[in-house]
Amino acid sequence: MKKSVLLYIPVTLILLAQSCKDKSVEPEIPTDIVVFVRSQNLPKVQPIKIFLEIQQEDLIAFKASYGDAQDCPSGCFYSSASGLKVRTKIGWLRINDYDQNDLSHIVNYDFDSTDTILFTNPFWDQLNAADSWVYRYGFLHLLASDKDVPTDVLQRIAEGLYTFIDSHLGSLLLLNSKVQESRTILTLLAELPVFQGDAYAEVREKARDLLNSLGNG
Repeated sequence: MKKSVLLYIPVTLILLAQSCKDKSVEPEIPTDIVVFVRSQNLPKVQPIKIFLEIQQEDLIAFKASYGDAQDCPSGCFYSSASGLKVRTKIGWLRINDYDQNDLSHIVNYDFDSTDTILFTNPFWDQLNAADSWVYRYGFLHLLASDKDVPTDVLQRIAEGLYTFIDSHLGSLLLLNSKVQESRTILTLLAELPVFQGDAYAEVREKARDLLNSLGNG
């Protein structure tokens, strides 16, 4: 009678096989995002990546590198474009262009009254966690510039300037007609604290001038 042979498979190999099997797969990029990116005529676009998805809101934040490699002796980096899709609407949040391309044709995300999810603190926290650079210097800057953004949201942006210094964001708020008509927001901007270097000096001065133009009414 032949003796049965027991096969010994190391536990490490089993765990390795399981980990390979469970490895996450890059999500499929929706067709409308692909079509949008192609329509923007960015040169040498690399594969699109999703960095935030909220399925119940049909919301996807995505980005793609493009153009020629920059500063390769130090490791190579590329121009990049980050965008947002909410239901059927798509647009860019921020583009870092190092090739000096003509970007006059690009389509930024255009906020309107239906974008309620984008005005909430939970979404801001999610986007900040997913990509703080896009959140700080793309999303908030676009919000501050858009006259369709609710006044209470613009006020929240102004309040955030007290804990995170961004003088350009303050300047963008002052260009918004809703801010120019809001005594509350203008007061917040006129009383911004003095940090080292006093980055907010010009913002405070302009806010005070706008306050004065409103009079005592």
